[in-house]
Amino acid sequence: MNPVYGTLQLFVCLTNPLLKAYNGQRGNMRNMKYLFYIYYPAHLILCGIIRILLHGNVGVIIGG
Repeated sequence: MNPVYGTLQLFVCLTNPLLKAYNGQRGNMRNMKYLFYIYYPAHLILCGIIRILLHGNVGVIIGG
C-alpha cells in the first residue's frame, strides 16, 4: 500500500469522532463567516507567495 494513501485513510477515519459529536445545532459564534472571508483569500495569497519564493514566477499550467 502506498504510504501517502494509508496516511490519507488514517486521517479520514480520525474525522469520524468529530462528525459523531455534531448535535445538529448551530454554534455560538455567529460572526465566524467574516473570519473565513478574510482567511480564505489570505491563505491563497500566502500559498502563492511561497510558490513564487520556492519556484520563481512560473505558470501554473506547464507544457500547454
